[in-house]
Amino acid sequence: MDLPGSVSERRSRSRPARCPLILSYHAVTASDPAGDPYGMDVRPAVFCRQMRLLAALGFRARPIEEWLEDGTALDQDRRWFAITFDDGYQNVFDNALPLCRRLGFRASVYPVISRIGTTGSWPQEGSRRRRFMGWEELRALCSAGWRIGSHGMEHRSLPSLEERRLAWELRRSRSVLEEELGGTATAISYPYGHVNDTVVLAARRAGYRLGLTLYAETPDLFRLPRLEVGRRVGMGRFVLRLLQWWWRGCLATDMMGMAEDRASSRRKQEKRSHVRPAES
Repeated sequence: MDLPGSVSERRSRSRPARCPLILSYHAVTASDPAGDPYGMDVRPAVFCRQMRLLAALGFRARPIEEWLEDGTALDQDRRWFAITFDDGYQNVFDNALPLCRRLGFRASVYPVISRIGTTGSWPQEGSRRRRFMGWEELRALCSAGWRIGSHGMEHRSLPSLEERRLAWELRRSRSVLEEELGGTATAISYPYGHVNDTVVLAARRAGYRLGLTLYAETPDLFRLPRLEVGRRVGMGRFVLRLLQWWWRGCLATDMMGMAEDRASSRRKQEKRSHVRPAES
């Protein structure tokens, strides 16, 4: 998928026809808010209501990686969406998987490789300790039709790394996943959502085909934006964010269509202007 030309040319050529709805979660747990300073955790009951709402509306969750494999069919299906879980917490396996299985939903998990099978805490969370999924749980997710991608080796902000370290983070995390789980790891969720042109180019060279961030002014396959869902997103705000996504998607589609129509009209005018009148 490493296309020739400049980074901007590659980005425009790989721009999706429309951006799918991708929900970004971290932990699904009834934790103490004091141990969740950034509001990343979602209570299981809240997650259940969110997923049941989408199911009642006729939405179906499939891993974002399947968009690459069956993109045409999914582009025509306005009722599909993707769920992603960053970091690889054990509570996703314990609390999210059973509900998703009952609803027929499948999702993607992006673990931090150095944290797999460990119990520890993030520096900003103080003494709170979290348990991360091990390889047994990750293999069980694969067996359930979920996809596993990379979240880096050590959860480092990728744009801040020098070139050799960046290449190692991307290549090594992907190779470890493939060695342990089999198959091909095609997607990376950038730690903190941080990405720039250098990271995109390095991700392409490392063999990835999708890159997930949080916000993107010009979305493409390596800058796919997601709707972040955390503790502060109740049902009202969740529905509002869904409506905002729908509106932006329709607006972006309309603007893209208008731009394509203008470009097509301009090309036709240029062709007509180069046609010489027949000699009498």
